[in-house]
Parts: sequence; structure tokens; C-alpha cells
Amino acid sequence: MPLKVSFLDGIISKFHSIGSRTLLFYMHTYFLLVIFWCLAHFLFIMLTTEIDFSKDKYFKQGFEHKEFLLSMWATFSHIIYYGIYSLIDVIAICAKKNEQNLKIRKMLYNAANYFLFSIVFPLTVVTSFLFWVLYFWDTEHMYPKQMEMFPFYLNHMMHTLPLPGIILYMFTHVRKEPNKYKTLPPLIILLILYSIIVFGIRRRTGVWVYPVFEFFTFSQVQWIAAFTLIASIVSHFLGYYLFNILKGVRSSIASELEKIGRASQLKKKYR
Repeated sequence: MPLKVSFLDGIISKFHSIGSRTLLFYMHTYFLLVIFWCLAHFLFIMLTTEIDFSKDKYFKQGFEHKEFLLSMWATFSHIIYYGIYSLIDVIAICAKKNEQNLKIRKMLYNAANYFLFSIVFPLTVVTSFLFWVLYFWDTEHMYPKQMEMFPFYLNHMMHTLPLPGIILYMFTHVRKEPNKYKTLPPLIILLILYSIIVFGIRRRTGVWVYPVFEFFTFSQVQWIAAFTLIASIVSHFLGYYLFNILKGVRSSIASELEKIGRASQLKKKYR
């Protein structure tokens, strides 16, 4: 028996003649390609613009520390997460269906779930929330006129759309959540490490990873860092709360589909 790794498998197989696993592979690959396209589009604009970044403090500072932006960390967590599911699909489609491959797929599926609740969902929520709060609080400094060279939809692709995408995956792919207290330590360790890096760069170079922080006092930046840590922990537990709601909705949909299926069978029986 093939391993059922997703709620979506059961639904898709009822309405499509081609394999649900293939459809899932296309879905996972699509999400990965969107992320890579955004990154490539961003770099293409940076490389082809006439702006001299070495003379523009905002761009110079941001570009030099781009790998330490929290949104970039969140983006790479998405790449890893969707990549795990794409690997599961490749194994399911191409590899022989034996006990060993089933175990590998199950192990990867559990790793994806653990990564979702421990890192991906909290970082996605906090990145989106912090960006838009700072944006609406002080648009001029958070998104200065220099940034108009980038299409605004790239901001939405990086800071808005990832959250609904992750919620969709939570709804369609997660059957059982991992223990909430076992997924919390990696998040705390990651955030502490991130704070050490950000404040370490500030101490070593005299500049902040985020140019907007230059307009805040040191104490205000510390408060933002503390808020980020607390908000991430709250988001971690919010992920479990949201999953329980989605699980209830999913059960209702499954029940309705089962009723429709039974009604259809009865109609066929009495024709």
C-alpha cells in the first residue's frame, strides 16, 4: 500500500484521473520556483540598475548584510520546507515502492512537520508582522524612495504571500502535529543566535543590519529584538492553535465528502 502523506491526496484522487502525487509534486515545485524567481528577479534588478550602491548608504548597508535579514532566513526556511516535500514526491514517483522507501518518506514527512511548527511558521508570521508594522509606522525610512526601483509586488511575495502559503500547507499536508514543547527549543536557539549576530555586527562595524534601525535609539532596537523573541514564541503556539482549527475544518470537509460519496453510491445502486 502506498503511504498516504497528505489530506489532499484523498480529495484530488476523487476528482482527477492522473495521480495525486504528481499533482502534489507540481504544487511543491511551483512554490519553490516562485521563491527562486523572486530572489532572481531581485538580484537581476540590483545588477542591472544604474544606481551606484557604493555611494548610497541605504543600499550599501542593506546589500552588504542581506544574508542576515530575518526575511532572508524565513525565505530559506521555506526553500528547505518545500524542498523536503518535493523530495518526498520524487521518491514516491520514481523509486520502488518498498518498505525502506516508505520509511524514508515517513521520516522526511515527520521532519517537514517538525520544521514547520518549530521554525517556518513562527518566522513567517513574525517577518510579515514586523515588516508591515514598521512599514506603516514609518514608511519613509522603512521603504524609502530608492526602493521604488523594485516592483512593489516583490514585497508582497517576500512579506505577505508566504503566510497564506504556509497555512495552506498546514491545512492540506499535516495529519498530526509534533509535540509543541519539543519544537520550541530550536526556535529559541535560532532567535538568540540571530540576536547575537545582529548586535555583534553592530558592535564590530558600527552599523545595523537593518538600515531603518539607524533612526532608532539603541534601547528601542533592544525592545524590538525582545518583542521579536516574544512574538516568535507566541506565533509558535499560535501555529498549534490554528492547526487545531484547520483540523476541525478538514474533518468537516471529509465528512461532507463521505456523505456525498455514500449518496452517489446509493443513486447508482437504485438506478
